[in-house]
Amino acid sequence: MIAFVLRRLIQAVIVMVAVAFFAFLLFPYVGDPVVFLLGQDAKPEQIQAHRALVQQMYKLYGARHFDRYEFLLALTDKLGGIGLEHQRSSENSGDTGYFTEWDKTWLGRDLLPHEFNHSWNGKYRRGADLTTPNFNVPMGDSLLWLYEGQTQFWGQVLAARSGLWSPQQARDVLANVAGTYDRGRPGLAWRNLQDTTNDPTIAQRRALAFRNYQMSEDYYSGGQMVWLDVDGVSRRHAVIRIDAADRAVIEDLGSTNGTFVGGVPVARATLLRDGDCIRIGTVELTFRAWVDTPTKRIARRT
Repeated sequence: MIAFVLRRLIQAVIVMVAVAFFAFLLFPYVGDPVVFLLGQDAKPEQIQAHRALVQQMYKLYGARHFDRYEFLLALTDKLGGIGLEHQRSSENSGDTGYFTEWDKTWLGRDLLPHEFNHSWNGKYRRGADLTTPNFNVPMGDSLLWLYEGQTQFWGQVLAARSGLWSPQQARDVLANVAGTYDRGRPGLAWRNLQDTTNDPTIAQRRALAFRNYQMSEDYYSGGQMVWLDVDGVSRRHAVIRIDAADRAVIEDLGSTNGTFVGGVPVARATLLRDGDCIRIGTVELTFRAWVDTPTKRIARRT
């Protein structure tokens, strides 16, 4: 048995190193070379899409916290699928036709954008209960809807921006996820996304009966839908001010998707009343106003 296991491990290593091992090193400064070590023939436009991924990620975050980043990508059918993120590297596997059957293997090409994104979202900046002072304190996963959800969102966006996916492929994937969470997750009626961050511990990634009702690791794609909503809000979308008459008014700041009060578009400064429904992009808010009323002084009887 030991000899069999060792033989399979040796075969896997040979496959990775001699046949289907693909690595490229990313240097932090714009203009520095991206070095590819390829075990398969890759066309120039395929290499360019990977180079574009690096630049698109830099444009998204605007800064880099590493002096060097390494992707390890094994193109093999001898190993199980993996995508494991670190701050300065990631370990990944893909289909053996990753380059040679480019049009057929597109669905998995958001893996590298996803794991690269984790260098910023999840490693350089971690969830509050994921950051622990020592190994005696267990890590917590309550913010996986951010850690994985936002990474899922940006991973697919950058797959399209870099050319690893076509715009239509990105839209098809997004439409499929949106359709699933519109009608196909009735379990959300009793279990919220944050609670699904406990699922890897509870279910240990086993198959689940009535999965759509039980819910599973929905913090990935369900979290992606949260960040799709967030991205519908402009960075400077609207502002609420107190005017000279001590009244609350709201103004739209030239946002892309508009601001609405009671379903009416805000075209100019609009007076707000207690209970008004404000819609910013796809996000709905309720405006509440409290008025401090001076306490009536009661004369003391003598």
